[in-house]
Amino acid sequence: MATQRVAVTPDSAYAGDWTQLVRTLPDARPERVLGVGPGDVVLVIGAHPDDETFGAGASIAALSKAGVQVHALAVSAGEAALDHVGRSPDGLATCRAREYAAACAALGVAAASIAGLPDGRLAEHGSRLFSLILEASEHVGAHCLLTVWWGDPHPDHEAVGRASVAAGASTGRPVAGYPVWAQHWSDPERALHGVRVQPMRVDAAAQRARTEAVACYRSQTEPLDDDLMPVVPREVVRWRPEMVLVS
Repeated sequence: MATQRVAVTPDSAYAGDWTQLVRTLPDARPERVLGVGPGDVVLVIGAHPDDETFGAGASIAALSKAGVQVHALAVSAGEAALDHVGRSPDGLATCRAREYAAACAALGVAAASIAGLPDGRLAEHGSRLFSLILEASEHVGAHCLLTVWWGDPHPDHEAVGRASVAAGASTGRPVAGYPVWAQHWSDPERALHGVRVQPMRVDAAAQRARTEAVACYRSQTEPLDDDLMPVVPREVVRWRPEMVLVS
């Protein structure tokens, strides 16, 4: 008798609605959307390792190919990915750090770092988040910030996005948000009031780079125990459209 596996993450519920929405809007190349060119620096910020790949992987690869220097920052190591189902696998943070480095290399990221704030509790560290992102953007000389969207339905994503917006505003840097879970868990009619959606245009090479980066995250796309489903559901892994959201 087969073991019934526990779902770690809810299945996608709104992917079809978001797909239809994106198809109605004109797309543009990531460098044009962000207003950057060869030699400019974009700081990509995620709450956890893999946010950058699932939310903006092909766009990052396209930016890198266009000569833009992409630096990546993961605020936490993603060590609490299974805490809500009562599991804490040994060495998960170390594993995810290795995966993050490999995925960022596949996307052509110039440099990647993990800050190590507590996964699952980032909203408790608002001032530290602000300082961390501000310091990182100053250190790399970022032209703009590409952050996990502040309206994404995950408290860590919302906290990181809001801190990124504040850090950008304090220095005059433009900030754009990429969704990770919104296109799966949020009804676009409710989530997008006052929000501009800009689909990204990427080529086949950028999509292949994203596929390679996704394959690096085995801890998220394969079950971590015999009785568990993967952290990232199959529909999310297969999702292709990328966009940025700007309030």
